[in-house]
Amino acid sequence: MATDLAFIVSAGRSGTRLVGEGLNAAIADCRAVHEPDSARAAGLGGLPARLRELGLRHLVLGRALGRSSVGHLARRRFVRPPPDGEIEAAIRAQRSTLHDRVREPLLIESNDAWHGLLPQLRAAFPRARIVAVIRDPRAWVRELLDRNRSGELARRFPWPGPRRIHPRDVADAEGTLLWPTLDAFGRLCWDWRFAHRLIVPFAWGDPLTRLYRYEDLFAAAGDESLQDLLAFVTQHDERQYAYEAEGAAPTGGESEPGLRTPPWPEWSDAGAALLDRLCGPLMHQYGYGKETAWREKVAAGRSGNAKGPQSARADASTAPRRTAPSNDPRETEGADPADS
Repeated sequence: MATDLAFIVSAGRSGTRLVGEGLNAAIADCRAVHEPDSARAAGLGGLPARLRELGLRHLVLGRALGRSSVGHLARRRFVRPPPDGEIEAAIRAQRSTLHDRVREPLLIESNDAWHGLLPQLRAAFPRARIVAVIRDPRAWVRELLDRNRSGELARRFPWPGPRRIHPRDVADAEGTLLWPTLDAFGRLCWDWRFAHRLIVPFAWGDPLTRLYRYEDLFAAAGDESLQDLLAFVTQHDERQYAYEAEGAAPTGGESEPGLRTPPWPEWSDAGAALLDRLCGPLMHQYGYGKETAWREKVAAGRSGNAKGPQSARADASTAPRRTAPSNDPRETEGADPADS
Protein backbone atom coordinates (compact mmCIF):
# COMPACT_ATOMS: atom_id res chain seq x y z
CA MET A 1 0.00 0.00 0.00
CA ALA A 2 1.28 3.46 -0.91
CA THR A 3 1.67 5.57 2.22
CA ASP A 4 3.72 8.41 0.71
CA LEU A 5 2.70 10.28 -2.44
CA ALA A 6 4.34 12.57 -4.97
CA PHE A 7 2.78 14.16 -8.05
CA ILE A 8 4.50 15.56 -11.14
CA VAL A 9 2.41 18.15 -12.97
CA SER A 10 2.82 20.49 -15.92
CA ALA A 11 0.91 21.99 -18.82
CA GLY A 12 1.68 18.91 -20.92
CA ARG A 13 4.56 18.13 -23.29
CA SER A 14 6.98 18.99 -20.51
CA GLY A 15 8.65 15.69 -19.75
CA THR A 16 6.52 14.60 -16.79
CA ARG A 17 6.42 10.97 -17.92
CA LEU A 18 10.18 10.88 -18.51
CA VAL A 19 10.91 12.49 -15.15
CA GLY A 20 8.65 9.93 -13.47
CA GLU A 21 10.42 7.07 -15.20
CA GLY A 22 13.80 8.42 -14.09
CA LEU A 23 12.64 8.67 -10.48
CA ASN A 24 11.19 5.18 -10.64
CA ALA A 25 14.59 3.83 -11.69
CA ALA A 26 16.52 5.80 -9.08
CA ILE A 27 14.45 5.55 -5.89
CA ALA A 28 14.17 2.44 -3.76
CA ASP A 29 10.70 1.18 -2.77
CA CYS A 30 9.07 3.45 -5.34
CA ARG A 31 6.59 3.01 -8.14
CA ALA A 32 5.89 5.64 -10.79
CA VAL A 33 2.70 5.70 -12.86
CA HIS A 34 1.81 8.00 -15.76
CA GLU A 35 -1.77 9.23 -16.16
CA PRO A 36 -3.34 6.25 -14.38
CA ASP A 37 -6.87 7.40 -15.27
CA SER A 38 -6.13 7.34 -19.01
CA ALA A 39 -6.75 4.15 -20.97
CA ARG A 40 -4.93 5.73 -23.91
CA ALA A 41 -1.79 6.22 -21.82
CA ALA A 42 -1.96 2.61 -20.63
CA GLY A 43 -2.24 1.12 -24.12
CA LEU A 44 -3.81 -2.24 -24.81
CA GLY A 45 -1.13 -4.12 -22.91
CA GLY A 46 -1.52 -2.07 -19.75
CA LEU A 47 -5.30 -1.72 -19.81
CA PRO A 48 -6.12 -4.80 -17.64
CA ALA A 49 -3.84 -3.54 -14.86
CA ARG A 50 -5.38 -0.07 -15.05
CA LEU A 51 -8.86 -1.54 -14.78
CA ARG A 52 -7.85 -3.44 -11.64
CA GLU A 53 -6.27 -0.36 -10.10
CA LEU A 54 -8.95 2.23 -10.87
CA GLY A 55 -12.02 0.16 -11.71
CA LEU A 56 -14.38 0.16 -14.67
CA ARG A 57 -16.46 2.94 -13.17
CA HIS A 58 -13.67 5.51 -13.05
CA LEU A 59 -11.56 4.45 -16.02
CA VAL A 60 -14.29 3.85 -18.61
CA LEU A 61 -17.85 4.70 -17.59
CA GLY A 62 -17.13 7.92 -15.72
CA ARG A 63 -14.81 9.19 -18.44
CA ALA A 64 -17.28 8.40 -21.20
CA LEU A 65 -19.99 10.31 -19.31
CA GLY A 66 -17.71 13.27 -18.61
CA ARG A 67 -17.76 12.70 -14.85
CA SER A 68 -14.39 11.15 -14.23
CA SER A 69 -10.66 11.66 -14.93
CA VAL A 70 -8.59 14.52 -13.64
CA GLY A 71 -9.23 16.53 -16.80
CA HIS A 72 -13.01 16.28 -16.44
CA LEU A 73 -12.85 17.29 -12.80
CA ALA A 74 -10.66 20.29 -13.66
CA ARG A 75 -13.15 21.46 -16.26
CA ARG A 76 -15.98 21.13 -13.75
CA ARG A 77 -14.01 23.28 -11.32
CA PHE A 78 -14.07 26.20 -13.76
CA VAL A 79 -17.24 25.69 -15.79
CA ARG A 80 -19.71 24.25 -13.27
CA PRO A 81 -18.18 24.64 -9.80
CA PRO A 82 -19.52 21.91 -7.49
CA PRO A 83 -20.16 22.34 -3.76
CA ASP A 84 -17.11 22.77 -1.56
CA GLY A 85 -15.27 19.52 -0.91
CA GLU A 86 -16.92 17.55 -3.71
CA ILE A 87 -13.91 17.52 -6.03
CA GLU A 88 -11.53 16.62 -3.21
CA ALA A 89 -13.79 13.70 -2.25
CA ALA A 90 -13.91 12.58 -5.89
CA ILE A 91 -10.10 12.67 -6.12
CA ARG A 92 -9.69 10.53 -3.00
CA ALA A 93 -12.35 8.07 -4.22
CA GLN A 94 -10.75 7.72 -7.66
CA ARG A 95 -7.28 7.12 -6.27
CA SER A 96 -8.15 4.95 -3.25
CA THR A 97 -8.06 1.62 -5.10
CA LEU A 98 -4.80 2.52 -6.84
CA HIS A 99 -3.12 3.52 -3.58
CA ASP A 100 -4.31 0.37 -1.84
CA ARG A 101 -3.09 -1.95 -4.60
CA VAL A 102 0.39 -0.50 -5.04
CA ARG A 103 2.90 -2.59 -3.10
CA GLU A 104 5.61 0.04 -2.87
CA PRO A 105 5.27 2.63 -0.07
CA LEU A 106 6.15 5.59 -2.33
CA LEU A 107 3.88 6.27 -5.32
CA ILE A 108 4.82 8.95 -7.86
CA GLU A 109 2.09 9.95 -10.31
CA SER A 110 2.92 12.03 -13.38
CA ASN A 111 -0.22 13.60 -14.78
CA ASP A 112 -0.37 16.88 -16.69
CA ALA A 113 -4.05 17.45 -15.97
CA TRP A 114 -3.44 18.01 -12.26
CA HIS A 115 -2.40 21.59 -13.06
CA GLY A 116 -6.09 22.50 -13.16
CA LEU A 117 -6.77 21.04 -9.70
CA LEU A 118 -3.77 21.93 -7.59
CA PRO A 119 -5.67 23.37 -4.60
CA GLN A 120 -8.03 20.39 -4.61
CA LEU A 121 -5.14 17.95 -4.95
CA ARG A 122 -3.48 19.52 -1.93
CA ALA A 123 -6.72 19.34 0.07
CA ALA A 124 -7.14 15.66 -0.85
CA PHE A 125 -3.54 14.72 0.01
CA PRO A 126 -2.15 17.30 2.47
CA ARG A 127 1.32 15.75 2.87
CA ALA A 128 2.00 14.82 -0.75
CA ARG A 129 5.02 16.27 -2.52
CA ILE A 130 4.13 18.12 -5.74
CA VAL A 131 6.67 18.73 -8.50
CA ALA A 132 5.67 21.30 -11.12
CA VAL A 133 7.53 21.63 -14.42
CA ILE A 134 7.56 24.73 -16.64
CA ARG A 135 8.80 24.71 -20.25
CA ASP A 136 9.76 27.45 -22.70
CA PRO A 137 6.45 28.37 -24.38
CA ARG A 138 8.14 28.69 -27.76
CA ALA A 139 9.14 25.01 -27.71
CA TRP A 140 5.83 23.99 -26.07
CA VAL A 141 3.65 25.72 -28.65
CA ARG A 142 5.80 24.50 -31.51
CA GLU A 143 5.55 20.87 -30.45
CA LEU A 144 1.82 20.95 -29.75
CA LEU A 145 1.02 22.81 -32.96
CA ASP A 146 2.95 20.31 -35.02
CA ARG A 147 1.80 17.24 -33.10
CA ASN A 148 -1.87 17.98 -33.62
CA ARG A 149 -1.90 19.74 -36.99
CA SER A 150 -2.96 16.71 -39.01
CA GLY A 151 -5.52 15.46 -36.49
CA GLU A 152 -3.62 12.18 -36.30
CA LEU A 153 -4.10 11.77 -32.56
CA ALA A 154 -7.82 12.38 -32.71
CA ARG A 155 -8.25 9.76 -35.43
CA ARG A 156 -6.02 7.20 -33.76
CA PHE A 157 -7.43 7.63 -30.26
CA PRO A 158 -11.13 8.57 -30.46
CA TRP A 159 -11.35 8.52 -26.66
CA PRO A 160 -13.72 10.89 -24.85
CA GLY A 161 -11.90 13.69 -23.12
CA PRO A 162 -12.73 17.01 -21.51
CA ARG A 163 -13.55 19.96 -23.72
CA ARG A 164 -11.03 22.72 -23.99
CA ILE A 165 -11.12 25.49 -21.41
CA HIS A 166 -12.23 28.76 -23.05
CA PRO A 167 -11.20 32.20 -21.74
CA ARG A 168 -14.83 32.95 -20.90
CA ASP A 169 -14.88 29.88 -18.61
CA VAL A 170 -12.29 31.53 -16.37
CA ALA A 171 -13.49 35.15 -16.69
CA ASP A 172 -10.44 36.18 -18.74
CA ALA A 173 -11.76 39.35 -20.35
CA GLU A 174 -8.69 39.96 -22.51
CA GLY A 175 -8.58 36.34 -23.69
CA THR A 176 -12.31 36.30 -24.44
CA LEU A 177 -11.95 39.44 -26.56
CA LEU A 178 -8.96 38.07 -28.46
CA TRP A 179 -10.15 34.50 -28.89
CA PRO A 180 -12.19 34.95 -32.13
CA THR A 181 -9.19 36.65 -33.75
CA LEU A 182 -6.66 33.97 -32.79
CA ASP A 183 -5.62 31.06 -34.97
CA ALA A 184 -4.46 27.71 -33.54
CA PHE A 185 -1.03 29.14 -32.74
CA GLY A 186 -2.46 32.06 -30.80
CA ARG A 187 -4.87 29.86 -28.88
CA LEU A 188 -2.03 27.60 -27.81
CA CYS A 189 -0.19 30.67 -26.54
CA TRP A 190 -3.24 31.46 -24.41
CA ASP A 191 -3.37 27.84 -23.21
CA TRP A 192 0.22 28.08 -21.98
CA ARG A 193 -0.53 31.32 -20.15
CA PHE A 194 -3.69 29.95 -18.56
CA ALA A 195 -1.98 26.78 -17.30
CA HIS A 196 1.01 28.59 -15.83
CA ARG A 197 -1.12 31.25 -14.18
CA LEU A 198 -2.43 28.31 -12.17
CA ILE A 199 0.87 26.49 -11.65
CA VAL A 200 3.29 29.27 -10.74
CA PRO A 201 1.34 31.05 -7.95
CA PHE A 202 0.41 27.72 -6.38
CA ALA A 203 4.02 26.52 -6.42
CA TRP A 204 5.23 29.72 -4.78
CA GLY A 205 2.57 29.59 -2.08
CA ASP A 206 2.65 25.88 -1.18
CA PRO A 207 5.55 24.72 1.02
CA LEU A 208 5.37 21.13 -0.25
CA THR A 209 5.53 22.09 -3.94
CA ARG A 210 8.67 22.78 -5.98
CA LEU A 211 8.82 24.30 -9.45
CA TYR A 212 11.54 23.29 -11.93
CA ARG A 213 12.40 24.33 -15.46
CA TYR A 214 12.12 21.54 -18.01
CA GLU A 215 15.38 22.63 -19.61
CA ASP A 216 17.25 22.29 -16.31
CA LEU A 217 15.91 18.82 -15.55
CA PHE A 218 16.99 17.58 -18.98
CA ALA A 219 20.40 19.23 -18.81
CA ALA A 220 23.65 17.29 -18.48
CA ALA A 221 23.91 14.78 -15.66
CA GLY A 222 24.74 16.35 -12.36
CA ASP A 223 22.54 19.41 -12.75
CA GLU A 224 21.61 20.70 -9.30
CA SER A 225 17.90 20.94 -10.22
CA LEU A 226 17.66 17.19 -10.62
CA GLN A 227 19.57 16.65 -7.39
CA ASP A 228 17.20 18.98 -5.58
CA LEU A 229 14.15 17.23 -7.05
CA LEU A 230 15.41 13.83 -5.89
CA ALA A 231 16.00 15.05 -2.36
CA PHE A 232 12.58 16.71 -2.31
CA VAL A 233 10.43 13.76 -3.45
CA THR A 234 12.27 11.23 -1.27
CA GLN A 235 11.89 13.14 2.01
CA HIS A 236 8.59 12.35 3.73
CA ASP A 237 7.38 12.78 7.27
CA GLU A 238 8.16 9.27 8.43
CA ARG A 239 10.85 8.21 6.01
CA GLN A 240 13.78 9.25 3.87
CA TYR A 241 13.87 7.04 0.78
CA ALA A 242 17.23 5.92 -0.57
CA TYR A 243 18.08 6.78 -4.16
CA GLU A 244 20.85 6.56 -6.73
CA ALA A 245 21.20 9.95 -8.41
CA GLU A 246 22.98 8.54 -11.46
CA GLY A 247 19.93 6.56 -12.50
CA ALA A 248 17.50 9.47 -12.30
CA ALA A 249 18.61 11.56 -15.26
CA PRO A 250 15.70 11.68 -17.74
CA THR A 251 16.50 11.19 -21.42
CA GLY A 252 14.76 12.10 -24.66
CA GLY A 253 13.70 15.57 -23.59
CA GLU A 254 14.51 17.40 -26.79
CA SER A 255 11.78 18.38 -29.22
CA GLU A 256 10.78 15.54 -31.48
CA PRO A 257 12.88 15.37 -34.67
CA GLY A 258 11.27 16.18 -37.97
CA LEU A 259 8.80 18.75 -36.69
CA ARG A 260 7.16 20.63 -39.53
CA THR A 261 6.69 23.72 -37.40
CA PRO A 262 9.98 25.64 -37.51
CA PRO A 263 11.90 26.81 -34.41
CA TRP A 264 11.31 30.37 -33.28
CA PRO A 265 14.21 32.01 -35.18
CA GLU A 266 12.26 31.19 -38.35
CA TRP A 267 8.93 32.57 -37.09
CA SER A 268 7.36 35.73 -38.40
CA ASP A 269 7.78 38.86 -36.32
CA ALA A 270 4.01 38.94 -35.81
CA GLY A 271 4.02 35.41 -34.41
CA ALA A 272 6.82 36.24 -31.97
CA ALA A 273 5.04 39.40 -30.83
CA LEU A 274 1.81 37.49 -30.26
CA LEU A 275 3.45 34.82 -28.12
CA ASP A 276 5.38 37.42 -26.14
CA ARG A 277 2.24 39.44 -25.51
CA LEU A 278 0.35 36.45 -24.11
CA CYS A 279 3.18 34.56 -22.39
CA GLY A 280 5.77 37.28 -21.81
CA PRO A 281 5.48 38.09 -18.09
CA LEU A 282 5.70 34.45 -16.97
CA MET A 283 8.23 33.31 -19.57
CA HIS A 284 10.56 36.21 -18.78
CA GLN A 285 10.33 35.47 -15.05
CA TYR A 286 11.85 32.05 -15.71
CA GLY A 287 14.54 33.18 -18.11
CA TYR A 288 12.84 32.52 -21.43
CA GLY A 289 12.82 35.07 -24.25
CA LYS A 290 15.85 37.07 -23.18
CA GLU A 291 17.84 36.42 -26.34
CA THR A 292 18.73 39.53 -28.30
CA ALA A 293 17.37 37.99 -31.52
CA TRP A 294 14.05 37.24 -29.83
CA ARG A 295 13.71 40.73 -28.37
CA GLU A 296 14.43 42.25 -31.79
CA LYS A 297 11.87 39.99 -33.45
CA VAL A 298 9.22 40.88 -30.86
CA ALA A 299 9.96 44.61 -31.20
CA ALA A 300 9.62 44.38 -34.99
CA GLY A 301 6.34 42.52 -34.62
CA ARG A 302 4.92 45.19 -32.35
CA SER A 303 5.59 47.98 -34.81
CA GLY A 304 5.56 48.62 -38.50
CA ASN A 305 4.13 45.75 -40.52
CA ALA A 306 2.62 43.78 -37.63
CA LYS A 307 -0.88 44.77 -36.47
CA GLY A 308 -0.86 42.50 -33.43
CA PRO A 309 -3.00 39.51 -32.46
CA GLN A 310 -6.11 40.93 -34.10
CA SER A 311 -4.58 40.20 -37.50
CA ALA A 312 -3.84 36.55 -36.70
CA ARG A 313 -6.50 35.02 -38.92
CA ALA A 314 -5.89 37.40 -41.78
CA ASP A 315 -2.12 36.99 -41.73
CA ALA A 316 -1.13 33.38 -42.42
CA SER A 317 2.43 34.19 -41.37
CA THR A 318 1.41 34.70 -37.73
CA ALA A 319 1.37 30.96 -37.06
CA PRO A 320 4.84 29.53 -37.81
CA ARG A 321 4.66 27.05 -40.68
CA ARG A 322 6.92 25.44 -43.19
CA THR A 323 3.97 24.30 -45.28
CA ALA A 324 0.86 26.03 -46.56
CA PRO A 325 -1.84 26.78 -43.97
CA SER A 326 -4.12 23.84 -43.24
CA ASN A 327 -7.14 23.22 -41.02
CA ASP A 328 -5.92 22.54 -37.50
CA PRO A 329 -7.94 20.42 -35.08
CA ARG A 330 -7.00 22.88 -32.33
CA GLU A 331 -9.45 25.32 -33.93
CA THR A 332 -12.29 23.22 -32.53
CA GLU A 333 -13.55 23.87 -29.02
CA GLY A 334 -13.26 20.18 -28.14
CA ALA A 335 -9.49 19.94 -28.33
CA ASP A 336 -7.66 20.21 -25.03
CA PRO A 337 -3.90 20.78 -25.31
CA ALA A 338 -3.25 19.16 -21.96
CA ASP A 339 -4.99 16.00 -23.12
CA SER A 340 -2.41 15.27 -25.82
